Amino acid sequence: MTRQDLRKRGAALRERLGVAVKDEAVPGFADFAAEVVYGGVWDRPNLALADRMVCTLSALSVLQRPAELKPMIGGALDLGLTPRNILEVFMQSGLYAGFGTTEASSAIAKAVFAARGLSVPAEPPRDDTNEALDAR
Repeated sequence: MTRQDLRKRGAALRERLGVAVKDEAVPGFADFAAEVVYGGVWDRPNLALADRMVCTLSALSVLQRPAELKPMIGGALDLGLTPRNILEVFMQSGLYAGFGTTEASSAIAKAVFAARGLSVPAEPPRDDTNEALDAR
């Protein structure tokens, strides 16, 4: 595969994920990102696109990159992740990065969900015993 092929595949994948091309601060950066980020890494075999998205959501949440996280949440929905799946990614990441990251990322996600007319139903209160939790 040529570099031009990688750029074309990467640009198509970036579009599928709903990640817009920003104004280029560095000339040629959009082509570079299409080739390397989307054509070279996102389009690799051995990990499903949805799984790559879970990794990406987690990393962007932990690093608190709201500008990058917002379009990726939309891309995650387009790939078939449910709103609950996305919030669970933030919950899991928050175990290691602090629950403040969970709250901030979830607020961004809820805005994306609302813009798409999606909601996340409340969960019923949990009343598992300590023994039941320990058994899990």
